[in-house]
Amino acid sequence: MPGGRLPFRPVPGRWGPGAGKHSALLIRPAGPSVPAGFGARERDPSMTRTWKIASRALMLGMVVSVLGHLPAAALARPGTDPGENDRLKSVARENRKSNKPTDKDPDQPTNPAATPLAEAPPEASQTPDAGNTADLVSDQPRIVFEKTDHDFGVVREHESLPVTFRFRNLGRQSLVIEKVNTGCGCTVAALDKNEYGPGESGEIKITYNPKSAGKATRSIQVLSNDPDQRAASLTIGANVVPVVSADPPNVQFGQVSIGSERSAELQIISRDPKVKILSIETNGPEIEAHLIENPVRKGVIDPNLPGFASIQVSLRNSAAVGRLLRSITIKTEARENEGDASPAQQELKINVFASIKGDLTVQPPFLRFPPLKANEDFEREVLLTRAGGKAFKVTDVKVVNSTMPVEARAEPVQNGSGFRIVVSGKAGQLATNFRGTIQVTTDVEKEPVTEIQFSGLVRAAQ
Repeated sequence: MPGGRLPFRPVPGRWGPGAGKHSALLIRPAGPSVPAGFGARERDPSMTRTWKIASRALMLGMVVSVLGHLPAAALARPGTDPGENDRLKSVARENRKSNKPTDKDPDQPTNPAATPLAEAPPEASQTPDAGNTADLVSDQPRIVFEKTDHDFGVVREHESLPVTFRFRNLGRQSLVIEKVNTGCGCTVAALDKNEYGPGESGEIKITYNPKSAGKATRSIQVLSNDPDQRAASLTIGANVVPVVSADPPNVQFGQVSIGSERSAELQIISRDPKVKILSIETNGPEIEAHLIENPVRKGVIDPNLPGFASIQVSLRNSAAVGRLLRSITIKTEARENEGDASPAQQELKINVFASIKGDLTVQPPFLRFPPLKANEDFEREVLLTRAGGKAFKVTDVKVVNSTMPVEARAEPVQNGSGFRIVVSGKAGQLATNFRGTIQVTTDVEKEPVTEIQFSGLVRAAQ
């Protein structure tokens, strides 16, 4: 530099030596005035670099000067001992020299509560614009559902199950929902309104009240003015698990020869693992039932039904020929929920079916007349035979419970292997349905009476 001195000079001022205890110097370029070309593009590059270096050094010196005049108490961290601050500063200086991190940074606050926590930004609204019509796909009404089926899973018997089906009109004309058919009284549908404008959304609220146990599926038909699907179909399903139920729900013995015995096992299953059988009653002498001790559970075990008991059902050999319908009433005790204070009693009714077949056979087993005209005479017959071609006698034939005058008689066949039972009569003048029973009495042991059912139709006179 020219003359071997800096191109700056101190200027007394508010921050000068006479300005007070905490002072600094104002600096301006040396000389009576700024050199020609100072700050212009054509100034000396070496002078520009010198100016920048000197300015940075001066600013650093000013900061050090101010800090040096501040009292030690002003530099101490709030809530700490001044001696502790001096010690931490000394440790920090030594660590900086050796490039080692300090165990406690003196420039950070010691009180964690003083550090502000960043607040989470509010969530953006997810509500769609119901009036948006930019995505309409049809010039006609168009109903589109978010979903068309719903499975409630495993539920309790008589539990009310709600579900909402949401839809939107993606047509440029108003959608009109004319009717919602649920198909049964166990399903109820609710709709806020019937007409929806272009792009408008709506809801159909369904409530399902299952009445019986087992897996069930229900269909709901939504009738609208959508030309592409006049009847949109919605489906709901559930697996209804009762507190106590029987497996199978009824006992079917099928066809049984007269004088024979049959038996079947009835399993009682429950949500309560401690289910109890209080009593078992039958309504006829042909059927008996009793509880089995130490039963073995059969089939696939449902984890929702840990409770189990078994009942033996028997058909006695005293059952008469014909169709048999009897019932068993079982009283149980079980807790509906695991936390219930006391169990509740429930009654199960189990039907028992059987068809007892004897030596005698009726062919056809049921007599059906074709449509009859008013005042028309009619006659039909059935064949009564015995197994093995054994001979037997018919001692009486009569008609009971007939809604129209009908006669019946027995005629032996030529080879003596059976009898023709002839049913005849005359139709009345009024249109009507008729039915009745023919009772045939024989000398066959254990089959004293054989019953034959008949029915027909009389049409009105033209």
